[in-house]
Amino acid sequence: WEKRTNRENRKVVSSRHDYIVCYAKNIITRSPILNPLPMSEQALSRYKNHDNDPRGPWKSDPATAQAGHGTKSQFYTLVAPNGKKHELQSGRCWLYTKEVMEKAIKDGRIWLGKDGNGVPRVKTYLHAKERGLTPESILFAEDASTNEGAKTYLKKLFDGHAVFETPKPVELIEMLLNMAADDGIVLDFFAGSAATAEACYRLGNRFVLVQLPEMCEEGSEAKKCGYDTVSQIAKERIRRSSMKVRSEKDGQLEFGGNEEVDFGFKMFRLDRSNFCQWQIGSPEMNMDDVVKQLELHVDHVNKNVSKEEILYELLVKAGFAPTERVSVLDIEEKEVFSVANGALLIYLDDDLSDELIDAVAELEPMQFICLDKAFKGNDQLKANAVQTFKSRSQNSETEMVFKVV
Repeated sequence: WEKRTNRENRKVVSSRHDYIVCYAKNIITRSPILNPLPMSEQALSRYKNHDNDPRGPWKSDPATAQAGHGTKSQFYTLVAPNGKKHELQSGRCWLYTKEVMEKAIKDGRIWLGKDGNGVPRVKTYLHAKERGLTPESILFAEDASTNEGAKTYLKKLFDGHAVFETPKPVELIEMLLNMAADDGIVLDFFAGSAATAEACYRLGNRFVLVQLPEMCEEGSEAKKCGYDTVSQIAKERIRRSSMKVRSEKDGQLEFGGNEEVDFGFKMFRLDRSNFCQWQIGSPEMNMDDVVKQLELHVDHVNKNVSKEEILYELLVKAGFAPTERVSVLDIEEKEVFSVANGALLIYLDDDLSDELIDAVAELEPMQFICLDKAFKGNDQLKANAVQTFKSRSQNSETEMVFKVV
């Protein structure tokens, strides 16, 4: 990748490029390994229609090939419709046999110049197939931008503040995604300034970005702007680029099929569990220590966390992805979280009733999870809940799982 276009005079040899390593799971099972890149304006400008061909715009390519690849039938003197004879150059053969060539000329697929005296060339039609550009070993700055260009763009996105010193260009990431990510989820383990997220927004890809909370340097522009960590910069970049691309696209993108998706994102950070964990003590642990542990587990939910934090911990532990759609249902005037269109229902309030249990069971979720404190020590209510879901499962095609945490 041509990362810079100006010469770096401070070094013995000015470094102008970076290497990008491309891996494939299996280069045999997929052909081609890399997708062709979208046609550039320069490439499209080569297609004209000088003779008003009804097949549309075309460009001319050589009508000859290397002689070593030809058969005997590809060596002959080509006679144009006006009688002019065209001889092969040394080391070349005609692309077609004589019969096929004459048919192509008659069909108007061979270009002989406006006066018919030009060197025969084959017409390649723009709309004959899906056109694209074969990726090259060098990604030029003209197409993929540079580090300096990326820094200038990011500075503008952050209202004139240079919050990140070495951002990657969105154009570069777009090129790489066009080559290899026509579907699936894009994963970036080193999010940095989150250029990958903006590229995905532009192209309509889903993405997962990971970034350690690396501290910003004291006195840096990022620190002055209130960003303590690189992950905070990435989060704000995603938010700003989401708004920018949304306004440019005037609404929503279409992924793969015709499914419309919004430009939102969810952010998660790795943390301790929201539930008290039983601490395994030493053999010398006395009874007072055991009693203290038991007291901690009377109400084992961390009081300093939100419902949302508990919700996402539970849904992940239940086997659902954190990206699943979550909505809130009003059941018996109580707030119940619905995950993956009702496959998982979670109740996080403190008061559970027979009516609510029956109403939830009527919906036949795959799983229903509630907090132990919701029973308020009523073991009979808990036993009834177990029996309700058990009997429901017997009359249902799938088993409903009832969990208390």
